[in-house]
Amino acid sequence: MRVSNSKIGSLLSCPRKFKLSYIDGLSPISKSKALKIGEAVHWGIEHNTFNLDPFFSKGSFRQSQEYTDDQYIAEAMVYGYLKNKDKILEPYKKYNIIEEIHELNLLVDLKSKIFHKSHELNGIIDLIYLVSYETDDGWKDGWIIIDYKTSSQTPNYDQYLPQIYTYIYLVQKKFGLDIPILDIGIINIRKSGIRLRSKETPEEFRLRLRREYELNAENYLSLHRYNPSSLNQEAIDDFVSNLTDQADYIEAVVQLDMFPKNLGSCNNYGGCEFLPICTKQAGALSLFKKWDK
Repeated sequence: MRVSNSKIGSLLSCPRKFKLSYIDGLSPISKSKALKIGEAVHWGIEHNTFNLDPFFSKGSFRQSQEYTDDQYIAEAMVYGYLKNKDKILEPYKKYNIIEEIHELNLLVDLKSKIFHKSHELNGIIDLIYLVSYETDDGWKDGWIIIDYKTSSQTPNYDQYLPQIYTYIYLVQKKFGLDIPILDIGIINIRKSGIRLRSKETPEEFRLRLRREYELNAENYLSLHRYNPSSLNQEAIDDFVSNLTDQADYIEAVVQLDMFPKNLGSCNNYGGCEFLPICTKQAGALSLFKKWDK
């Protein structure tokens, strides 16, 4: 069984949602605004450009001759980050960068406790640096892990600890313990609430947003660092053990083919994207596309 944080979260949230998404391969044709902006920002950072036209042309945003406010905001978020990138990453300048890898897709074994096989744990790291640093015993190599978040406000960084623990496990399992993880950082890029003014042209709006992100970067960009040596190793070990239990749980649910609805999660914040199907609304299937390997 191949598992990931999102896959586990989906099953724990609602088994029926898990089945529709990961077994039946359904996904909404129209994505949420927050998800679309996040994907656009990640794409721009990965490709080191605030010209997001190639990403927008893929159809994630509404296609028209004119940008929407959200497209301008996503563009400005990337613009502000790239303009201030050196300042944000200042703490890491003491290292010599050997390699910079974006969207590193890792797949490692997760040994089952009850099944005679191993699961596969999958995770994607937004950015990882292989660096060298000087010690009393000479130069050594190390890892720096960076994750990007987009939000409308400063997040509670403790909520990301499970993701941080997953990254630690993935990197150590894949590359071994000889190369240590030196630092893990989350860069949060906050979404602006600025909107197009009456009688303001789209180009004026674009320039105003860029100035806002460039000149007031401290209001929109922040780096939160986790020093691996200060993290609770017992908590990390417990997390990995629990991760294995969760993977075994998913395997059992799939083998038993038991995917009940969790009615308590149907109308949580934003509502479940599969609600039209579960409530058998007319034309519901036209709102979804099906993945077929």
